[in-house]
Amino acid sequence: MGEPGPAEEVVQLLAATAIAAVPAAVALPSRTITIVVPTAAGGGNDAMARTIAQQLGPLLGQTVSADNRAGANGSIASESVARATPDGHTLIFGCIATHAMNPALQKLRCDPVADFEPVGLVGTSPTLMVAHARAPFTDVKERVVQLKARPDRHSHASAGNGTAPHHAAELFKPDTGVVMLGVPYKGSAPAIGDTIGGQTQLMLPSFFTALPHVRAGKLEALAIAGPKRSLLLPDVPTLNEAVADGHDARQIGLGCVHASSRRSVVYATLSRIDNRGAATFAVPGGASGLAGGGHSCGVEFGMRHGF
Repeated sequence: MGEPGPAEEVVQLLAATAIAAVPAAVALPSRTITIVVPTAAGGGNDAMARTIAQQLGPLLGQTVSADNRAGANGSIASESVARATPDGHTLIFGCIATHAMNPALQKLRCDPVADFEPVGLVGTSPTLMVAHARAPFTDVKERVVQLKARPDRHSHASAGNGTAPHHAAELFKPDTGVVMLGVPYKGSAPAIGDTIGGQTQLMLPSFFTALPHVRAGKLEALAIAGPKRSLLLPDVPTLNEAVADGHDARQIGLGCVHASSRRSVVYATLSRIDNRGAATFAVPGGASGLAGGGHSCGVEFGMRHGF
C-alpha cells in the first residue's frame, strides 16, 4: 500500500488525544461557539463544518454549532463574522471564494486578510469533473468534442460565481477551447442536485462532495482536476492525462475568526492544542472514505497568516 496518505495520518490521532492536550488550568469558552458556513446545507463545506463542530465541542467545553449563511458568493457569511463581537466565539469556514476570489469580483464590506485570523487548515481536496449518469458520452475527451460541436447546448453548475467549482470550470474552458454556460447556485448541494437530474450537464465539485454520488451511481466521474489519480477511483484519469496539460484546481477549507479575537479564550485554547505542532483530529470516514483520494481531511490548529 505504500506510505499512508494525509487523511490516514490524520485519522490515526483520536479526538481524545486532542482533548487531553488541553491543560486543565486553561480557561474554556463561556457560551455556544458558532461556525458560519458560507454555503447552503448539504454540500461538502457544510458536511465538514458540522463534523468539526461536533468534535470541537468536547475540546472547548461548549456546544459548537454550524450556521449556514449562503449568498453573495460567501460575502454574506464573511461580513457577518467580520462584524461579530471579536471574542472568538464566531468562526467562519473559509474557502477560495471568501478569502481569494471575492475581492476581485465584488465590493466587500470587509477585508479578507486584515479582518480575519486563521486558526485551522481544515483540509484540501482535488476537484472531480462529473456528469449526470445518463449523459450521452463516456469520457472527458468525448465530452470536449461535443462541447466544441454544440457550445450553445451545454451548461455547467457551480456553487456560485467565484466558488471553487466555478473557478475550476473557467480554467477548463480556455485549457480545452470549449464554451459552456455557467449556472451558479447557492452552494454545492443544489448544484449537485440539478447535475444529477440532468438540468445541468457538468460540474467540477470537490472530491469530498462528489464521491458519495459517484459511488451511488448518480454521477459519472470523468476526470480529476488535480496532480494525480485517486486510489479510490483508479480508472478516472486526471485532466492533465486526458485533455488539458497543467490543469490543477485543488480546493481548501480554512477556519478563521475575527482578527481582533487573537487574545480570546477560544483562539488561545485552539492554539494551545497545537503548541507542539502535532495535535490534529479526524473527520470521521477519512480513512475509509477519502484516504488515498488526494484529500486531506482533518484540522491543524495554530495557523498564522500566509494563506
